[in-house]
Amino acid sequence: MLSLFINELKSFKENGLEVSGILWKFELYFSSDWKFLAICLGLNGLTANYFCPWCCCSKNQIGDLNRNWCIEKSIDQLITNYNEINGHINPPFFSIIPIENIIFDELHALLRITDRLWELMLAEIQENELIRKLWDGFYELYCALRNKNTDPAQLKQQSLEWLSLFLTPLQGNPSHPKTYVRGLYMLNQITPYMHALVYHG
Repeated sequence: MLSLFINELKSFKENGLEVSGILWKFELYFSSDWKFLAICLGLNGLTANYFCPWCCCSKNQIGDLNRNWCIEKSIDQLITNYNEINGHINPPFFSIIPIENIIFDELHALLRITDRLWELMLAEIQENELIRKLWDGFYELYCALRNKNTDPAQLKQQSLEWLSLFLTPLQGNPSHPKTYVRGLYMLNQITPYMHALVYHG
């Protein structure tokens, strides 16, 4: 299905394109989301042990910060010996585009990394009882603030307790995990809205 398109790209690369007497030469680049990129390079999926289009990093090496992972593959290797390169199960579609001209998509990098960071943050909130209690306490304060029947004195006391929780200091020494209790936030992290809620709500 892609053969006509690939042949046209090959012609552009090898012969250029003449327009109004000017011969234009082309340097081809390729960028896409990871799934389509893997398909075009004949590579196993993102969850496979060997996942990287550019190097031979495996899943159990992904956290090795002592390795300097650089581009280890070439398009010529993939054309002639793809089945000898870990993770590759088919020859590449675009044999005319060198590996160094294949670029990951910036938007997908942003979205996928943000997804993971958000997931980890939510997991930390669930695991850290103080943070969870802080968020639950704020929700209760907000509901009380919107309730016309809330006792102002009770709301102020509840707000002060919440602010005190916000300012929970750390206890112990981080190098002694058994006695160390992680604190929450500092005085300079109190916002004007927090001040208003506690003292002027």
